[in-house]
Amino acid sequence: MGLFKPTQEEINQYLARFTGTVPLVIYGRGLFTYKFQIHFVESEIDLEYGLYSIKNIDPNKQYKIVAGFNKTKLEDFINHDWINTSGKIPMLFNKRLVEKINKICPNDFIALPVTIINITDQVEPYENRDFYIINAINTLDAINKEKSVIDEYKRIKKRVYQENPWSGHLIAFESNIKKMIWHPSLAKELYPSKQFCFLTPEEDSFYHRGGYPDGYNKETWSLWIKGVEKTMAYPRKSLYKLMGEEWKNKGKDL
Repeated sequence: MGLFKPTQEEINQYLARFTGTVPLVIYGRGLFTYKFQIHFVESEIDLEYGLYSIKNIDPNKQYKIVAGFNKTKLEDFINHDWINTSGKIPMLFNKRLVEKINKICPNDFIALPVTIINITDQVEPYENRDFYIINAINTLDAINKEKSVIDEYKRIKKRVYQENPWSGHLIAFESNIKKMIWHPSLAKELYPSKQFCFLTPEEDSFYHRGGYPDGYNKETWSLWIKGVEKTMAYPRKSLYKLMGEEWKNKGKDL
C-alpha cells in the first residue's frame, strides 16, 4: 500500500487547528510501548495521576520526584519529546519542549523536574534529568455545556468549547474533562512530534465515543482519522512543500 497523499485542501484543513482560539488536547501517537512503562514512582507531592492541577506547589522549592523504568536504556530517551506515563505520574515533557513553552507563556505553568532511573540490572545504571511534569497553574471552565453532549453519568461525549475561554492564558486545566488544554498558538510551536499530536474537539470527542462530527459518516471520518490526521501529525519532508512558507524551517529538521 502506498503512502497516503492528502490534498492541499486537507493539509490546510489540518493546519487550521493551529489558528484561532479553539482549545486542543494532547493525544499519544501510536501504541503505548512496554519499554516506556513506568514501574516505580517516588514523589514528595501528590501527583494525582495528572488529571487535576497539582495543588499547593511552592515554585521556589525543589521537590523530589523519581520515575523508575525497567528495560529502558539511557539512549532511548534522546529523541523523545514526551512520555505518556499511563496514569502513575503525569505525562513527561522533554526540556526542549519546556524551554519553548517557557518562552511563550512563562506565567501559565510550573515545570517540576523528574529524575528518571532504571530499577533493574538489565541495563547500565543511570539518572536522566531531561524530563519535567508540566503543571498548568490555572483551571478554566471552558466547555460550552449547552452545545456539548453530556451523558447520564455527566461524561462529556461531544465536546464544544466556549468561543474564547482563555482569559489571557495559553495553557490550563479544563475543569470538566480533567485534561490540560492548549491554545492553538502554543500548540503550533510544539508541532510536530513523533510521540504526540494535538487533537481538535471533534477528534477528541470521537475517541471518547462522541460520535462522528457534523457532516461526516463512518467512511469519510475514517478517511480523515486514518489518512489525513495520521499523516499530518508528523508530516513527511515532501509535505512541507505544500504546508506553506512558515513551515519550511521545521521540515528541514526532519
